[in-house]
Amino acid sequence: MLAREPLDRDYIEIGDGTLLTVVGYLHPPGRVICYPKYAPTRERTPWRRGDTHYARLPATYGAGPVYETISEALRRYMVRDEVLGVEVIEIPADDVIRHYAPEARLSEIVEGPRDELERDAAELALLISDCARISLGSLGVTGSLLPAIHNPRISDIDLVVYGFGACRLVKRILSDEDARRSLGIGRPGSGLLTQLINEAVAVHPLTKKEAEAIYRARWSRGVFRGRFFSVHPVLRADEAPERYGDRLYKGLSLVDIVAVVANASLSEFNPATYVIEDAEVLRGAPRDIEVREVCSYEGLFAGLAEEGERIFVRGKLERVRDRRRGREYYRVVVGTREYCGLEFIKPERWVREGITPRQNIFPKL
Repeated sequence: MLAREPLDRDYIEIGDGTLLTVVGYLHPPGRVICYPKYAPTRERTPWRRGDTHYARLPATYGAGPVYETISEALRRYMVRDEVLGVEVIEIPADDVIRHYAPEARLSEIVEGPRDELERDAAELALLISDCARISLGSLGVTGSLLPAIHNPRISDIDLVVYGFGACRLVKRILSDEDARRSLGIGRPGSGLLTQLINEAVAVHPLTKKEAEAIYRARWSRGVFRGRFFSVHPVLRADEAPERYGDRLYKGLSLVDIVAVVANASLSEFNPATYVIEDAEVLRGAPRDIEVREVCSYEGLFAGLAEEGERIFVRGKLERVRDRRRGREYYRVVVGTREYCGLEFIKPERWVREGITPRQNIFPKL
C-alpha cells in the first residue's frame, strides 16, 4: 500500500514491523528499493512506539554495514536487479503495510506537536519555510521522527526539502551566516564536530583534516535549540533525470580517476551526480574509456565540488548503456557494497589549501 510514488527518504513498513528507508528514484514497477533502518526488538532501546522498541539498523552508516544487518526474513526480498546491475532489496508494493510520507508527517507535527522534539522540528521547518519563501509542503521530516519512534531527549531533527527550486532557496539561506544567526541556527560545536569527524574517518579513507573540511563547509547541517539537525534535498517525481530501465548498468572494477566537474546541478541529491569532462583514468581500467559521470550514494560526498573544479575519485567503474540515446559510456560510483571503505571524492582545492598532501591523494590499497 503506497500513499504516492515512492521518493528518496520515505519510509515503508512491512509485515514483521521492520521499517525501511526508500533509496533514490529508480524503482522497478510495483516494487520499492530500500534498506532496513529499524526493526522491532525485545531489548529496551531509545526508539519506541507504544510498547514496541526498535533496534537501529545498521549501527554505522555505509553500504557494507547495511548488508551485514539484513535479517533472514528480509533476504527473500534480495534480488539481482538486471537494470541496476547490483543486488538490492526490492519490496513489492503489496507487501507494504504502511508508507510514511515525510511531507504528510511534518504537516501532522505542525498541526499538533506532541513533545519537545516535534515542537522544535515544527518551528525549525516553519522558520526555514518563511525565510526561504517556500511552501511548508516543500518540506518534510525523515529519520526516527517520520514513523514516530523518536526519543525526545536524544533524537535529531532530519528534514527533507523537495525539488530543485526549493533546495536552491534553502541552500542560499543556510549558506549565509547572517541568515543562520537570525534563525537561531548554529554550527556544530567542537564536541559534536569531533564525533562527526571520527565517525567519517572510521568508515571512509579520509584524514581528520579532510573530514573536518567537509563538515565545516556543509550548509545542510546545524544546531537548533541545542539539537543537531540535517537537511536532505529530494527530487520530486517529475524531476528525476531518468526512469527505471532508461539505462542499464554493469559494475566492472575499482578505479582511480581525476576529472573536471562540468555540471553539479544534481550533486545535492541522492545519488549525488557530477557530470564530468577531461576525465583521466589513473588506475584500474583502460585509459581510453569515456567516463562521463561520478555518482555517489554516500551522502558525505554530496555537494562537495562545484562546476569547474578538478576532483580525485576512487570508486566502482560501471558501464552505462543509455537506451534512450543509443549510446554507451562509463561512470564511477562511490558508496557501493563491493568497495565500501575504499571510495572517496576529493576536490583539488584541498591540495592547494594544505588539507590533503599531494602524495596522499590516493591512499594505498
